[in-house]
Amino acid sequence: MSPQQQVPSPFSATSTADDVLDDVDLSRKTALVTGGTSGIGRETIRALAKAGARVILTARDDARGEETARDLQAVSGSEQIESARLDLMSVADTVRFAEEMRNKLERLDYLVLNAGIMLCPLDRNELGIESQFMTNYAGHLILAASLAPLLVASAPARVVCLSSSAHLGLPVDLDDINFENRPYDPSASYCQSKTACALLALELNRRLSEQGVLSFSVHPGYIPDSNLWRYMLEHMSEEELRASVAASGPQLAKSPAQGAATTAWALTSSELPRTGGGLYLEDCQVAEDSTPGNFVSGVAAHARDEQAANKLWDATERMTGQHFIL
Repeated sequence: MSPQQQVPSPFSATSTADDVLDDVDLSRKTALVTGGTSGIGRETIRALAKAGARVILTARDDARGEETARDLQAVSGSEQIESARLDLMSVADTVRFAEEMRNKLERLDYLVLNAGIMLCPLDRNELGIESQFMTNYAGHLILAASLAPLLVASAPARVVCLSSSAHLGLPVDLDDINFENRPYDPSASYCQSKTACALLALELNRRLSEQGVLSFSVHPGYIPDSNLWRYMLEHMSEEELRASVAASGPQLAKSPAQGAATTAWALTSSELPRTGGGLYLEDCQVAEDSTPGNFVSGVAAHARDEQAANKLWDATERMTGQHFIL
């Protein structure tokens, strides 16, 4: 495991996506952003479109996706925003969607794996895969691997996997990913899914970087104005909610515009290519290694474990019944 290579950045925790993309011309770029109907996904799409990119957003509901696309066209001043249906909980639907995009798009410069769920009750998909692992990580692996030929053909291209400081809590339990032999814990599930997202960036980068596709994982920050929190509000008592927030430690609350900034930086920074990719980023910087007891910032060693990333990829192929030659 190599240390994270630092690079200069003029941006910080308070920068917005518009700050990062100021004077950046994306008029010849095409981006696909999963989970684009709210929060930082929506803001990422607005900022990319405002900078000139063509952007496809995904939504589980056609009507909501189309409404979001129309709204974002109005606020961004760009008509190059469109929606497409995708349910990451379904292996079959993710495979369908990827095929649809391969047939539809002539190029794909940016893939932002943004969609996610958090701290929700136990649910499983048609193959018995736990919902947070499937939605946050496994569905995105299938999507990224399926779209890899398009990304390579468009190189230089970049992939951003949305992780979280929650990854600091736990590594992935490779012996019981789906909570079949241990009691289901929504927090443990979320933590391991966000570690998995960081490992996905690491493994994608290993497989694709020599072909011109760099991958990064991103911690967007603490975004109170996000639909992610609806699961907590719906399914946790007030006491449990306070305890969960307290356990994460003090964090700077960010707006969605600030939360989208690190994704924008990962996609467009001219300095990051010399690192070779695979890095974990936060606050528009390359994250430092985490320190014991810090559950707010930094990157944990278990999220930079190249062997774990490869083993997790193989395990995910087996459980989803998909196989990719990259």
